Amino acid sequence: MRPILFFLEKMPILRPQADIHPSDLLDRPEVGSPNDPGRWYAINTKSRQEKKLMDALRKSAIEFYGVMHMKNGTTPGGRSRQSQVPLFPGYLFLHGDNEAKHKAMCTGHAALSIEVPSGEQAQLTKELRILHMLLGVGNPVSSEAKQLIGDRVRITQGPLKGIEGRCIQTQEETRFYIGLSFLRQMISMPVERNYLESST
Repeated sequence: MRPILFFLEKMPILRPQADIHPSDLLDRPEVGSPNDPGRWYAINTKSRQEKKLMDALRKSAIEFYGVMHMKNGTTPGGRSRQSQVPLFPGYLFLHGDNEAKHKAMCTGHAALSIEVPSGEQAQLTKELRILHMLLGVGNPVSSEAKQLIGDRVRITQGPLKGIEGRCIQTQEETRFYIGLSFLRQMISMPVERNYLESST
């Protein structure tokens, strides 16, 4: 009897899903300005529905920023792995008009929409642009629901040169903080202390 040969197909490696649409959304100068034809909405998603909502919005050509990042972890077998997860679980930011917001709420993946007040549109845009740059570097980040504290500093070198935030020094590390005021969140990442200077 001939031996039976089994051919195991390799498991595909899933690329991270694009968390912003279109890719130049935060590069456009009119976004968040008084001349912006759209506006920002914070969409509260149903549990673990962030990626499904991003998919639905992309297919409908609706602009959004889902604020995803890569998180290190381990499999049950002890192997290292990276997974793409939302930095603010249960939220993404939609940019558009009332019709776009209505379509998002009709996808079955959204639970609530919160319109960002007119006076906070520019500040949110500025903070999202900084956050997008921060996440683009690829350093590990974390978010915390607390007020922005620490010394005022400015990054002096590297791809984040010029960005201002706060710094907290511990025995283990130096962490750089920025705020996302609309959600009352702080986002932090480890940095080299000699990359920072006082901005006061």
